Amino acid sequence: VPRGGRGPSWWRARAAAGAATTWRSPRAPVSPAVGGVVAVPAAGALGVPVEVRGRALRSFDPHTRNPGRGCVYQVGDNPVLVDYAHNPAAVAAMGAFVERRWGAGGVAAVTLPGDRSDELVDETARALAGTFGRVVVYEDEDLRGRRSGEMTRLIVQGLREGRPDVCHHPAGDLKGALASALDLAEPGEPVLLLYEKLQPVTELLETLGAEPAG
Repeated sequence: VPRGGRGPSWWRARAAAGAATTWRSPRAPVSPAVGGVVAVPAAGALGVPVEVRGRALRSFDPHTRNPGRGCVYQVGDNPVLVDYAHNPAAVAAMGAFVERRWGAGGVAAVTLPGDRSDELVDETARALAGTFGRVVVYEDEDLRGRRSGEMTRLIVQGLREGRPDVCHHPAGDLKGALASALDLAEPGEPVLLLYEKLQPVTELLETLGAEPAG
């Protein structure tokens, strides 16, 4: 059993069950993939009719109502899913969403905040490895007290624990990470992009001619 007793399958089961996570940072908004599975049953418990709940889900547009969370863009031949998932349950939920929508894990380009504990970084990386066998790892400009290269080492360590045959690639920054992930992806394969700050992601997507894809 992996350290802490929580391997990728444990987090994937939590995501599938819609379980709330105790790992969410207070400043991080809830991802639609996680929030939806919590909000819909809660609305049902409050007596909101099924048709109203369904209509609300169908009309929800993360691009305008929750930018940077569960947003899909088309970049050339590939869909790019942008999210702030930075804990095991949220990452597992993103992986489950990718598999449901596209039928495969695709490629991930990831960074994680440096102020998280080593154990949490490890568990998050292992959860990521539960879906993605190809991962590009980069570090944000704000290392949050970490040494350069330290977060890359911790993430790669967790990826290997979760999936020994994982293919991981280092990247110097956000731009390089997304470029590498798109190069690794086959036409039509999804790319999951995890970020630290939204504005650089938005600017990068604009330069690539990305279009919102629902």
